[in-house]
Amino acid sequence: MQTTPTADSVQYQAPHPFYVPLEREGVESLAGEWRFRPDPKDIGGEREWFRSGVRDRVCPVPSAWQFLFDDLRDYRGPVWYERDFAVAPAWAGKRLAVVFCGVDHYAAVWVNGQLAAAHEGGYLPFAVDVSALLAFGRPNRITVRATVPEDQLELPGDETGQGHRPGIWRPVWLEATGPTHVSDLYTVPDIAAATLTVHVEVSAPAQTARELTLALRIDGPGTAAVDLALSLPASDGPIVAAIAHHVGLDEVALWMLADPRLYRLTVEILDGDCVLDAAAIDFGMREIDIDGPYLRLNGEPFYLMGAMDAQDIPDKNIYKSPYS
Repeated sequence: MQTTPTADSVQYQAPHPFYVPLEREGVESLAGEWRFRPDPKDIGGEREWFRSGVRDRVCPVPSAWQFLFDDLRDYRGPVWYERDFAVAPAWAGKRLAVVFCGVDHYAAVWVNGQLAAAHEGGYLPFAVDVSALLAFGRPNRITVRATVPEDQLELPGDETGQGHRPGIWRPVWLEATGPTHVSDLYTVPDIAAATLTVHVEVSAPAQTARELTLALRIDGPGTAAVDLALSLPASDGPIVAAIAHHVGLDEVALWMLADPRLYRLTVEILDGDCVLDAAAIDFGMREIDIDGPYLRLNGEPFYLMGAMDAQDIPDKNIYKSPYS
C-alpha cells in the first residue's frame, strides 16, 4: 500500500485577522442597490437603525458617496447602508462569510439586527463570519455603518491626490466554504530550478484530531499534481495549519510583459472521497529583483511608466481633470 507523502513543512498556529480573496465556487455577489442614509447627527446607533431599518435613498454598491450625490460632495461622518438577501438552501452547514473588499474608513456590520463585526481601515479586505446569524427560507438583512472622520490627517490616503473614497467602495459578496477550509494560498517561483513553493493555510474550527488529504493541482504550460497527507490535531478553539511544499513543473513558461503566461493552482481538502473545501488562484512563473539602479524581471532590466486613476466610476469622478 502506497503511503501518501507529507508536506515539506507544516506549522500550527492561531488564526490571524487578515482575509485573502481566493477563487471559489460558493460565491454570491451582494453588489447592487442598497438602502442608504447619511447620519450627520450620529443618532442611528442610539435609535437602532440596524433593527428599525435604513430609509432615505438608494445607493449603488460598490461606490463612493461623494461621487454620486451632490449634497454629500463634502460630507464627512457616519452613513448607513442596508440590503436584504437570501441564502441558498444548499449552503446549510457551510461556513458563511460576508466579504468586504474595502469600506472606508470605520465599519460596523449587523446581520438580522445582531452586531457581527467592526473593522478599521479602508484599503484592506475583511470577512465577517455570519454562519450563526443567518436564516434559511426567509430574507436576511445586513446593515453597515461606515464612518469617515472629519479630521483625516492621521488616515492613510492614496497617491493620486483624490482623497478618500468613503463608504463601501469595493466589491461585497457572500461566500460559502467548508468549516475546515483553505484560508490562504500563494506561490513562490524558482525559475532557475523550474520549481515553486506552494504555501497553503488551512483553517479549522475546534475539533478532534483528523487525518485529511490536501490535493494540489497545477494546470498551464506545465502541469503537476500531488496529494499530501494533512494531520489536524485536536484543538479547543480555531486553528490554522500553515503548509509549504516544493513542486516541480514539467514545463516552464515565464511570465513576461509581452507574453504574461499564467498557471492555475487548485487546492482541495479531502476527507476520503469527500471534498471539504476547494480554492484556486492564477500565478505566473516570474522573479522580480533589483540590480544596482535596475528593476529586473526574470533577470532582465525593465522600465515602468504609466499613470494611475484608481476611481471605479470614471463617469462620476469629479476630481478628474477635464484635460485627461
